[in-house]
Amino acid sequence: MQQPVPQPSGLEANALGFKQVIFQSIGHMSPAVGVILAMGAGVSFAGPALPLSLVLALVACLFIANSVAQLAKQFTSAGGNYTFITETLGPRLGMVIGGCLLLCEIFTPLSGGLAMAVVVKPELDKIVSIPWWVFVVLTVAIYWYLNHRGIKLSINVTVALGIFEMVAIVALALWMIARAGTANTFAVLNPGNALQGGWSGVFKGVIFSVLAFGGFEAAAPLGEEARNPRKVIPRAVISSCLIVGAIYIVCGYGLVMGWGFHDLGTYASDPQPWITLGKNYWGLGFLVIFFALVNSGIAGGSTATTYSSRVLLAMGRSGVLPRRLALIHPEHKTPHVAVAVEALISVIGGLILGALWGYGSGLGVAYTTMGASLVVGYIGLCLGTVRHYSTRARREFNPFFHALLPVLGIAILVVTLYYQVHPLPTDPLQWGLWFVIVWVVGFIVAIPILQRTRPDALRRGSDVFVTIDDDADSPEAHGTPAVKPLADA
Repeated sequence: MQQPVPQPSGLEANALGFKQVIFQSIGHMSPAVGVILAMGAGVSFAGPALPLSLVLALVACLFIANSVAQLAKQFTSAGGNYTFITETLGPRLGMVIGGCLLLCEIFTPLSGGLAMAVVVKPELDKIVSIPWWVFVVLTVAIYWYLNHRGIKLSINVTVALGIFEMVAIVALALWMIARAGTANTFAVLNPGNALQGGWSGVFKGVIFSVLAFGGFEAAAPLGEEARNPRKVIPRAVISSCLIVGAIYIVCGYGLVMGWGFHDLGTYASDPQPWITLGKNYWGLGFLVIFFALVNSGIAGGSTATTYSSRVLLAMGRSGVLPRRLALIHPEHKTPHVAVAVEALISVIGGLILGALWGYGSGLGVAYTTMGASLVVGYIGLCLGTVRHYSTRARREFNPFFHALLPVLGIAILVVTLYYQVHPLPTDPLQWGLWFVIVWVVGFIVAIPILQRTRPDALRRGSDVFVTIDDDADSPEAHGTPAVKPLADA
C-alpha cells in the first residue's frame, strides 16, 4: 500500500520517549489528588470495603483503556481521543461526543487552580492570609509557562513531580499498614463490611473510584511528538492505568488501616483527611504529604493543558475552530496560541466559579462537569473501537479486544452516568451537569452552521490524522507525521 507523503506538523517530532509519554498519563491522573477524590467519596459508601471497590474500578478502567490503546494503534494525532472518536463515529457524532472529552480537559486546569486554593490556603492562613483568587492565577500561570516553553520541559517537570507524589503517598500508606500490625485483615474484601448496603455500597464506591482514574488516556494527544507512537502510546495508556491502580489499592487499604476499620464513618467529615493522617503518623512529616498534593495539582493541570491545547490545535488545523489555534511557536515548537487560550479560559472560569459559589464549592462544580463529560467521552471511545474494527479494520478484528471488552466498558460507564444524574446532585453541584448539557447543545447547533460555512472542515471532523508505516526502518516508524485526510464516516 502506498504511504502518504511525510509532511511536517510543526510540533517537535520524536521529542518524547516512553518515560515521558507514560508520565503524561500518570501526571494527568494526579495520584495524590486522585487518592483524596476516590477515598473521600468512595469511603462514604464502601467504608472498610473500599479496597474491593478500587480493585473492581481498576478492572473497569482497563476495559476503557483497552479501547484507547486499540485506537491509538490505528491513528496518531495531536487531536488524540477527539480524533479517535471523530474518525470512528463520523465527524458529526464524533464532534458532539468527542467534544465532551475536550470540555473535561478544559475544566481540568481550571479545577487545578481552585484545588490549589483548597489545599494550600488553609495551611498558609496559619502564617499569612492570601486571597483565594491569587492561587488560581498563579497556578494557571505555571501551567501556561511550562506548556509555552516546550513539551520536553513540561513533561520532564511532570515526571519529577509524579515520582515524588507517588513515593510520598505510597510511603505513608505502607507506614500505616505496618503500624496496624495484627489489625491487618482480608475483611476489606468482604462486601458485607461496606458502610451502605453491601454490594450497593461497594459499587457506589466503584463509581467514584472510576472517576479518580480519569486521565490514563492523556497520552493519546502526543501522537505527533512521541517516538514510535503506535507502540509507545498504547503501552503508556495501559501501563499508567495499572500503575496508578496499584497505588490506589495500596493507599485505599492503608487508609482503612490508618483511619481505623471501624471508624471510617467519620472520614468524610474531615476536609483534608490525608493531611490529618500525615500529622497523626508523621508529625511535621505531614509536610511531605502536603507538598505531594501541591505537586499533584501542578502535574495534573499542566498535563491537562498539554492535552487540551493539542486538541484545540487539531480543531484549528481542520478549520472547525479558528485556524490561529493551529499556530506553532517557531522556537519552542508548541501550540502557543492554544496554550494561551486554555490559560485564559482557566483563569476566567476559575474566578467565576469561585466568585459565584466559593472556591471550595466551585471546585465541586468543576469536578461534576469533568466527571459527566468524561464518562460520555469514554462511552464514545468504546463505541468507536467496536465500530472501527468491525467495519473498517475487519482483518484485525479480535472478538475479545474489539467487542467484549469495549461492551463491558460501555455497560459500566452507563451505570456510572446513571448514578451521576440520579438523584441529581445538590445545588450548586448540579450546575456542572448543566454546563455539560449546554456544551453538547452548542456542538449540535454548530454542526449545521459548519455545514454551510466550512463544509470541508466538517467532513474532516477533527484534523488530519497521522499514519505510521509498519516498516521499522522508515522515517515514519519513528514518529515523522504523514498527513492523510479523514474520511467522512
